[in-house]
Parts: sequence; C-alpha cells; structure tokens
Amino acid sequence: MKRTRTDSDSHLHSAKQAHAARPFDLLSSLPPELACSVLKLLDAQTLSMASRVSHSWRCLCLDDWLWYALAVRARFWYGQQPPAFSREQMPPATPAITTASQHTDPNSRSSPSSSRNDNPGPDVTWHQFYCSQIVVNHNWSTGRHTSTTLSGHMDVVLSIKISGDYVISGSRSCRILVARISTGETVQTIETHNAGVSCIDTAGCTVFSGSWDKTVKMWTQSSDGTLQQCGDLAHSDALICLRSKDDGFLVTGTLAGTVHLWDVASSTCVFQVSGSPHEAELVSSVDYNADHIFSGSGSHVSIWCKKSGQFLMQTTGHTGSVTGLHVHGRFLLTCSEDKTAIVWTVGRQPASSAIASGVDLSVQLSLGGHREGIRCLTSRGKYLVTGAYDQTLRVWDMETGHCLHVLSGHGGDVNTVDCDGSRIVSGSDDKLVKIWDFSQPDRQPLAVPPSGQQGRLSWADAAEIVLSQAAEPMSCDAIFSEISKRQLLHARFGRTPSHSLNASLHANSKTSNARFVCIDTATPHKFMLSPSWASRQLLSRPSSRPQSRASSRATPAPSMT
Repeated sequence: MKRTRTDSDSHLHSAKQAHAARPFDLLSSLPPELACSVLKLLDAQTLSMASRVSHSWRCLCLDDWLWYALAVRARFWYGQQPPAFSREQMPPATPAITTASQHTDPNSRSSPSSSRNDNPGPDVTWHQFYCSQIVVNHNWSTGRHTSTTLSGHMDVVLSIKISGDYVISGSRSCRILVARISTGETVQTIETHNAGVSCIDTAGCTVFSGSWDKTVKMWTQSSDGTLQQCGDLAHSDALICLRSKDDGFLVTGTLAGTVHLWDVASSTCVFQVSGSPHEAELVSSVDYNADHIFSGSGSHVSIWCKKSGQFLMQTTGHTGSVTGLHVHGRFLLTCSEDKTAIVWTVGRQPASSAIASGVDLSVQLSLGGHREGIRCLTSRGKYLVTGAYDQTLRVWDMETGHCLHVLSGHGGDVNTVDCDGSRIVSGSDDKLVKIWDFSQPDRQPLAVPPSGQQGRLSWADAAEIVLSQAAEPMSCDAIFSEISKRQLLHARFGRTPSHSLNASLHANSKTSNARFVCIDTATPHKFMLSPSWASRQLLSRPSSRPQSRASSRATPAPSMT
C-alpha cells in the first residue's frame, strides 16, 4: 500500500533541502585558535567585512589577539618595541600597555607596563584601540585638531614635558607648573629653583628639572600629578639641557660646554666630557641611545661612546647654531638657527675603521620652510614637529620631507615643544603653554536637538545620541526605551518595534558615513562603532664670537644667578 505524504513529511523534506543547500561554514568548524591564525592574515578592512557574515564569524573577528597583531603590524608604537603577548595571555589594551611603549627605548631594562600612562582611562579592547589610532593618525596627517591655552607663568616658558594626563613646564621666573591636560586646571606650582628652569624630562614616574642655578632636581610624580622632591644633582655650571630614559641614566649639558652621564639610582656621575673637544661652547642639546651620546655645540654635533666616554666623531651639517637634537630610532634629528632641520641616518663604521666602535652619520633629509631660526623639535612616528622664532610650529612627514601643516597661535618665539601619541604641547616667549590635541573623532557626536525639533532626527541619529552616552552595548529594546523616555523623536513616529530600529541602523551602516554595525545577529541586537569606517580614514658659555639668538636665550641673566 502506497503511503501518502503528510504535512509533517513535507516540512521535513523542506528542512532537509534547506540544510543541503546551506553552504558549509569551514571557518566556524575550526578550533578558535586555528581560525584566528587564518584570520590573522587579513587586513583590518577585510577583517571588518568578514565580521558581518554571521554571529560566529563576528565573535572570531573581534578576538583581541587579532587586533593586537594588526596594531603591531601598523607600527602604532612609533619605532619602539611593542609589548609581546601570546593569545592565551592577552590582557586588555590598558593605557600602560598601549601608550607607554611609545616613549620607551627599545633597549630599556624596564617593562612597558612600568612606564607612566599617556592617556589614563578605562580598559578598552584592542579593536577599539586600533580604531582610535586610525582616527588619530588621520588627524595628524590632515591637521585636524583642537587647541587649548594654559596660563600661569609670569615669564618666558623655557621647557615643557608631557607626563600622562599632565603637562609640566618651567619658566625663566624659576617656576615649575603642573597642569592637567584634560581640564586645563593647574595642579601644582613649584618655585624651589633659584634661577630659570631651562630643561625638564621624565622617566617613568621620575621627573628631572634642570636650572641655571647649577642643579638638577629629581621629583617623584604621584597619581594626582603632584611632584615631591626626591634628590638633586649638583653641577659646576648652569644647566642648559638634559635627557633621561627608562634605563637608569641621565645625560646633562651645561653652559660651560660639558656633558655629564649620571647613574640615577646612585646619584653619581659616571663620566664628564667636553661637549665640543675643539671649542669651549655651551651644550645646547643632548640625547643618547644604547651605545652613543649625542651633543650639539655651535654648529657641530659631537658623538661619544656611552660606555667609555671616548670621543668618536664630530660632524657639521648646519650653517647656524644647533638648537635642538633628538634620537628617533635609527635616526638623529637636529634643528638650527639656519632655519633648517636635518634627519640623519645613524650607522656603524666598517670593522676595518680606525675606531672599531665608531658611528657614521649621513644626511637623510634637510627640511626648510620656517621664516626664522628653528628653536626646538620633537617627533612622533613618521612625524617631526619643529618650533621656531617665527612664532609657529610645523609638522613634517619624515618619509616625504613635506610640511603637512603649520600650527599658529603663539605670540612669541616658540622655545620648547613635546608630543605624545595624540598631542603636541609648546611653550613660548608669550608666557603661555598651548596644547594641540589630535585625538578628537573625525565625526563630531550629535547634539540633542532643542525641544520641538525632535522630529528632524532619524532613528539612527537618535540611537547614536543614546549610544554615545552609554557605558556598554545596548539591546534594541533598551535603545528604543531610552529614546522614548528622553523623547528624542516626535510622537508621530509612534512605537517602532526593535526589528525596525535594527533595519534603520543597518541601512545607515551601509552609507559612506557608517557609524554602526550589527555585532550580534541573534536577539538582542547590539551595536558598536564600525571598524571599517575608521579604517577608511587612514590615508593609505659662550665663545668670543657674537652670541646667537639661542645661546643668548640659554645664558642666565645676571640677576638670576
């Protein structure tokens, strides 16, 4: 007897056909470790697109280890050694991990997490860290920034340094000022030096301040930004410059033309050399790496062996006095009163050289554009920042040699500059400190419309207002409830179910200004900033000769010594 097909058989047959037609998901069937190894081969934009395939793919594509690997590949540590983690021991992207290494020497004996944070705040995922760095890099290349002015000094600002969320500056009036960058408030004012504070640097939580009173004072910075003195180092002449890193050493340069290498832990001088072996000139700037000490005197750059103090070589590339010097990975950056900055490549001499441990300098780039002499410089990644007597700062691309943008706003000579991953700070003759912040998002958040104009908002815009103020991802029902409670939409819209809100957000994510993507295809739906949107923001004592302007500024006034 032939069996007739029932409704249940038809449903079963349809289910089997649908299952047979469904493509086999090889990636989801792999162990997570192996799947992540496959996804690690993708770039950021492709990984973002893959995350929209399914819920399981989304979970795999948002693995922190993948975005950490992408951050390493993108060189977000600006020429320094990134922290090394395995997938099993991957920590969240705390500020201590993501930013401390930007200022840590690759040969440093301290761990990256021991350095002071640049941007204190809650832990974020490595995916969020990657997206934020894409936006910051885009802002650096395009010049998009906000600026803030800090007052409080009574005289010319001579030195400045960023330390976490604080900026420490010193002036000719003997004053050290500590201010919080995020709020602009002055945290501490110190006047323990007896003369102008000519130089400031930091190493971890230790702050060094050098002065024309012939001393270097050491400070410990607490979590609230305040400084407590923990020692001092006496010199035979006024301090002009100093530099320290997380390796336990401090290098100082004086008005008498001497360079000192100090062991910070024991407060002892390892050795002292003449900054210029051929002339007794003030040392305008110093820096060092694992093997060498570099100093600028007159128009020369002198190089010393860091281990023995042996003089290695002296080179001339500038026609005016060298005013600034900075070691940047395998490059040496210098600036001068001749209105130029030079990028030198630091290399070793051949083994057959007369000095076996010698070093060789060759000019990589010469940058010109300032209308007057350059007073100071600093660097961040491929970007070089210079400050000059023409009252401006310039940001240069060291790969192309192009000046990307000019920062104006000071009313006097720019004497000192520093930067971190997202900010530039500068001090000037106008007694002001300016902060140039490049971390602002490329798209400004929406503001809540005035009462009576809520009808002009779309569902996606209303959801963005809610999510921008939310501490964590929200379900569609929670978003709708918050929109209704805050009356962000006109009453004519009525109650829209969750799937309609999801459709509105999903449609919005397909536009060129995508703000959201679905990160969970099952209920409840959750939304976050789209990584593909962020990825698209990336654009693939002086000698008898006449004193120079820099040396006259560095020479202490008689009334202050």
